[in-house]
Amino acid sequence: MKWTQQFFIYCLLWTATVDADVNPASDSTPYVLFVNPGYEDDSFWYNVINYAQAAATDLNINLEVVHGDRSPLLAQQRLSQKISQGATPDYIILVNEAQTGRKLLESLTDVSSHALFVLNNLNPTDLVEVQLDPHWQQHLLPGVFANNFRIGYLTAKALYDKGEQRGGDVLLFSSDTTPASTMREAGAVSFFTQIDDLNVVQHTYAKWDENTAYGEAKRLLLLHPTIRYVWTANDQMAFGIQRALDEREETIADRDDVLISTINTSEKVLTQLKEGQIAVLGGGDFTALGLALIKIYHHKNGVEWPQRTRFTLFNLIDEPSALYTDLYEKRWAEIDFKGIDLNNNPVNPFIQISIDQ
Repeated sequence: MKWTQQFFIYCLLWTATVDADVNPASDSTPYVLFVNPGYEDDSFWYNVINYAQAAATDLNINLEVVHGDRSPLLAQQRLSQKISQGATPDYIILVNEAQTGRKLLESLTDVSSHALFVLNNLNPTDLVEVQLDPHWQQHLLPGVFANNFRIGYLTAKALYDKGEQRGGDVLLFSSDTTPASTMREAGAVSFFTQIDDLNVVQHTYAKWDENTAYGEAKRLLLLHPTIRYVWTANDQMAFGIQRALDEREETIADRDDVLISTINTSEKVLTQLKEGQIAVLGGGDFTALGLALIKIYHHKNGVEWPQRTRFTLFNLIDEPSALYTDLYEKRWAEIDFKGIDLNNNPVNPFIQISIDQ
């Protein structure tokens, strides 16, 4: 099938109103299962789930989480086990981490649950093919996704500005096949290639992981000891690079001249932003799961399922700022989740906290 035909079918199916778009109003508590592809104690996924649990409490949703521990096979096994041994969830929320989303859906073809993705959507080809399946035409709902390209571009630009727009060599650290990482990387590259006096000397994949980034950075700093800028797709990779820079300090003319940008909102990286160890920080997509629960809340109460999937969740984070305080204090229980309007752009996911300040 030609790509133009695929695109037409994709648009037609994705915007069409199907029977699942309106759910009869019900007083029952929705049961939602989230399949976390990462570890329970990972700082990013902790923030995702912590925010979503506050939303679930406010919205009267029963949220349960299974953890994949960075193993696609384990995630699929735990999902299948949960489905076979317990009550059938009303909604199952998935993440297309490392392009595993299609496999996860295949394990749900005999299940009556609605499914949706957050953070990482199916790639366009898989989405077109899935939407040709009558089951998924009725049961796959539009999810919640951040604009990863935009935050990649903005963090790259802010990094250059933080360096007073001086030229120099650039290192890029990202993941590989996860859509969020590839789009962040594309945004960063889009900016860096516009600037003649910036030279991207190496682009490496560190799998979101501190130790992998540390090993790669040690090797690359030997090859490129005059690095000026380091752009990373997440905070764990930034931490690994910091370790390598600290160990190679004696070979670098001025350690403080190496500027690092990253993305995420862990307590550690927020502290490092305040202390100046991180030059540029972006974050906010951890709210995607909680915002998906808002979609579910309205759907369960008879409202047509919103077709919109792209949200401006990311922001550059300055310290001091009201946003920094929100992210650091994490007073999610004070948020009025019913008052968050998903039709706004950008959405304010911290609405009650912001009003209080």
